[in-house]
Amino acid sequence: MAKCESNGDCREGYVCADPRTSPWNAVILDDNQSKRACLTVPLEGQVSAAPSPTAKAPVCEPTAPPVSAIDASAPSIQAPGGGPIGGDAGADAGDAATDGG
Repeated sequence: MAKCESNGDCREGYVCADPRTSPWNAVILDDNQSKRACLTVPLEGQVSAAPSPTAKAPVCEPTAPPVSAIDASAPSIQAPGGGPIGGDAGADAGDAATDGG
């Protein structure tokens, strides 16, 4: 992230702030913990005094999002005449032309 001293050092849509403060609550992976950086402007209502220790982040919920069931059955393929393709391969009716022999 770009280091800054004031908002004038950042491009439009960004503010010069301490990433350790709300709403970012980030961890600085550097020896110098006093760095300020150009961070995205928080959404309205996103800034608070401190995060609640009991608050849950909406992306870390234990439930999965709703999804539709997966149909793993074989596809139904129709012959040009409208009947199903294939048939049994047994020799029950004696008609080798239609049941495969």
